[in-house]
Amino acid sequence: MNKTMNLQQAKAIQLIDRFNPKCVKENGAFTLVTKSEFLQSLKQLVQNPVGINQGVHPLCGIACVMKIAAELDPVGLVKMGGYFYANGKYQSTSFLNKSIKVPTQLKNMKPTAGLTPASFVLQTTIKAFYNPVTGYNNKPGTKFNEWQGITFPYQLKRFLKNYFKIVQIPARTYRHTIEEIQELTRKKAMIMAWTSWNQMKKSGGKFKLLEQHYVIIKQVKRVGDQIQMIVDNPRKTHDKLQLFKFNNEADFYKAIIGIYAFKAK
Repeated sequence: MNKTMNLQQAKAIQLIDRFNPKCVKENGAFTLVTKSEFLQSLKQLVQNPVGINQGVHPLCGIACVMKIAAELDPVGLVKMGGYFYANGKYQSTSFLNKSIKVPTQLKNMKPTAGLTPASFVLQTTIKAFYNPVTGYNNKPGTKFNEWQGITFPYQLKRFLKNYFKIVQIPARTYRHTIEEIQELTRKKAMIMAWTSWNQMKKSGGKFKLLEQHYVIIKQVKRVGDQIQMIVDNPRKTHDKLQLFKFNNEADFYKAIIGIYAFKAK
């Protein structure tokens, strides 16, 4: 867990402590989530972005977006979560961006399958926003829910750039070198990677179309012929970083489909 907070995180915590909209007595737009448990879990997201996870939901891309926002624009993330909870709707400062509305179905559901109250409010609402026809049924483990959870890189990039004070850093999405990734980490960029999950778990394994996963890259280095990478994996249930090892550079490149780097404005 992060022991120190930067200035933006401190401002976000102050904003949470002042959260007291007149329209919210106890539950706000979410009838089964109390204000106290929502605010406490929202504070945890800001204080410890590494602890943000997707539970058993198919929401790895959305969880990674939250990790990036919690690091680079925690004030914006807190405002978005607060508006979702209090009003059931968030409108960005730009009229060019669509307002994000909480579906009625989600308002009457409890947080499930490993999501904290704040993660539930944010992740399921954002996912439903990108599924305008089907929404998000909040039933992890079902085939329909798995398909609903698919999120494409362009959606995640657009969401971060449109709704937060975040910009994308120019970087080669594909055919990037290890040295390029290392340079991005030296610049303190937040790097989201779209991965072939089977080839991440097993160096030299086969690509499986339905096993793709987003993670945040923290470090990449060479150890002899081996490539080692430390990532923040939203699938885990703890707040520890994870180490993945690849037998060689070729296996590493097979596992990393694309990278996307971001920084605060």
